[in-house]
Amino acid sequence: MAKRKISDAHEPNAGYDFHVVWAIRKCLDLLNFDDKGLKAVAVESLDPVDSKELDPDGDLLLGVDLTEYFGGFMFKDAKSILISQLKYSTKHPKLKWTIAKMCTGKKGKAGSIMDRLGTSYRSFLSKHSRAQVLQKLQIKLVTNRPIAQEVNQMVQLAKRELGKNFKIVSVAAFRKKLSAAGKRDFSRLQQATKIKGPGLINFLGLLNFTDTDTGSRAIQRQDAIKAISELGAYDAITQYNNLHALIRSKTVPEAKDKNVIQKESILLEFGFSDLDMMFPVPSKFEEGIKLVPREQLPKICTAIKDLKGGLPFCLYGVGGIGKSTVARNLNAGLPAGSLTILFDCYGGGRYSESHDRRHKHENAFLFLCNELALKTGVPFLLAHGRGNDYYLSEFVRRLEMASGILKKITPSAILSIIIDAADNAVYGSTQYGDDCFVHDLVNITFPANCRLIFTTRTHRLDSLKLPQHTKKLEIASFTKKETKAFLLNYLSRISDAEVAEFRELSRGIPRVMFYTMSGEGETLAEKVKPLQPKGKDLDDIFLSLLITAQRKSGENEKFHNLIKFLILLPRPVPLIYLAKVSLVSEGYVEDVVTDLWNGLILEQGLLRFKDEDFETFLRKSYPPDTTAYLAIAAMFCDMADEDDYASTNLGYFLAAAGRHKDLQAITLERKFLKRPQDPIRQREVFIE
Repeated sequence: MAKRKISDAHEPNAGYDFHVVWAIRKCLDLLNFDDKGLKAVAVESLDPVDSKELDPDGDLLLGVDLTEYFGGFMFKDAKSILISQLKYSTKHPKLKWTIAKMCTGKKGKAGSIMDRLGTSYRSFLSKHSRAQVLQKLQIKLVTNRPIAQEVNQMVQLAKRELGKNFKIVSVAAFRKKLSAAGKRDFSRLQQATKIKGPGLINFLGLLNFTDTDTGSRAIQRQDAIKAISELGAYDAITQYNNLHALIRSKTVPEAKDKNVIQKESILLEFGFSDLDMMFPVPSKFEEGIKLVPREQLPKICTAIKDLKGGLPFCLYGVGGIGKSTVARNLNAGLPAGSLTILFDCYGGGRYSESHDRRHKHENAFLFLCNELALKTGVPFLLAHGRGNDYYLSEFVRRLEMASGILKKITPSAILSIIIDAADNAVYGSTQYGDDCFVHDLVNITFPANCRLIFTTRTHRLDSLKLPQHTKKLEIASFTKKETKAFLLNYLSRISDAEVAEFRELSRGIPRVMFYTMSGEGETLAEKVKPLQPKGKDLDDIFLSLLITAQRKSGENEKFHNLIKFLILLPRPVPLIYLAKVSLVSEGYVEDVVTDLWNGLILEQGLLRFKDEDFETFLRKSYPPDTTAYLAIAAMFCDMADEDDYASTNLGYFLAAAGRHKDLQAITLERKFLKRPQDPIRQREVFIE
């Protein structure tokens, strides 16, 4: 029986598919946050601006099937660009590419690989200097066929002769270092590329054959699907097909001026409309604070280094003791090369906002996984709407990968996952009736070179549900030495007696010290008067702050009503809503906020708590009652069709007020569905 031959008609189709699959793999590399990393991929030419400049008639860049822009989006601002010609063979996948074959096209040398790559190179030189082209440009052949050894040898010789400074190399000197066959190949290249003199050596120095012998289309497809799966895609094949369609849409004639793909386009294919969705709950730590080096830090770091068995480590302390400050400085005391991923469960008070919910598995683990990706190079996680177990397993998988990467780079280094203010995550989950990621995270056994570290307030330590043998360490108050260092941030001179008195009156609590030095008075003696005679803790400070603000307001009942609703309304609290439900003017609210400036922030008509300790104090001092819930529920009912804030939070307050029949009627009759206008968010609110 005659051997069945592969039809020549299959070659173009196979080649086109190879182009698309290769482009998919390159586009996945766009998912980086490196300033010098891949920023844009142009399909079947250059960026339109570059194309019009170099090839206005459209016949000089026929050898460019794909262009990768690194560190910029066009030749002029990119750090480097890589143009690739792709060749795929179904008939001769094992046949080596020689210079003779690369210089031969269907009509002699015209249309050959080297003819087209040479023409592309010359087009760059026509508009840019030799130095710019040699510094920025790389030219690559991507093929499933192997490259002949003598081809690589000539290219490597050119690179060595040019050196890092791209010196001009004479043709005669270069030819002397070639064999007889090499000299014939050099002549072929001169004829095919139409590049004269030393320019041909420059051209050879830019060639890149690292992606030859790539394997079949099927292998490339499998690798692409695997890479997509690593990003957390639930149905990687469907995601692959979506990317395939995106690339194909850039190859049609109508897309000539829209042939560029950037990071945002790839994210959109995964359901992420912007970069912020990859890090849905960013940290919001206080900035600009003058830090005092903690004497306890070496002891804490030693305990972390000596930790065994993969169990968590927990730092705890009273409010204002500086838990977050210690957490942010831990990495400096760990072995060289150590990495820290810090997750802020308080988020500047945003943890209690209905749209934030950083306590949820999806939000927390998306942030943690993508921070791990940034710092260690593991795959990003691009997946929405999965279950808790899914996000936990994706985090564990990336943690193990990151552990292995760090161990190879620096065997003694430690990778720390720090969950700061973890008790806030637990509190936020109870507020909304959700599961909390902390309760699952504590039960993970961490790799030997990784640490799981929590911080929490002392009285909420049990809420974390830590394993029985978890190592715990209490954050100590400021020592005399630390107190003196703190005071020297405000005063040029201070006596030991003044340091001792200040430490005693403030009980060594950094936050109390900060409030005291931010208070009234010019001298230290004047500033510490509110702390005398026996000293005060944070709750004492906050009580004094409230009493002073209340007196300034001149209306006790209005003031108490305002604070009661302030602590109860979902954050951020719109000023107009707080004034309306409290039955006071907006001006009155602004005056009270001014008097409570240490604990509150008013920005663009929205109120947030600046200080977690102040928020906790108010919550203890003003417990909610049914009357308050009823008042808020009634206000939200009136505003639900007009405003997202009212519509989003109505259901919770109807339930809290005991208006279950009204809640049931709204659900059955599908009332108040005009807001939010975003259909996805509207569905989420309705389900909640």
